[in-house]
Amino acid sequence: MAGPELTALERDEHVAEWIRLADKVAQVAPVSKGGRGNEGGVREASRDLGIDRDDARRATKVAALSDEAKDAAR
Repeated sequence: MAGPELTALERDEHVAEWIRLADKVAQVAPVSKGGRGNEGGVREASRDLGIDRDDARRATKVAALSDEAKDAAR
């Protein structure tokens, strides 16, 4: 039996957290190919999570919204 589904807001918050953690790991152990910039985590998330890059970018923007905006969206 499947558990409850995530809301779109919860999903975006999780994707954004994944990207934030991936960027943090990249800063500690940089890739030998050179600078990845801020897009590194987005690119990695889209590949590893099987989502579109635009969806990953949107998730970071949604997760950055104020708590008031998130409450209104709920």
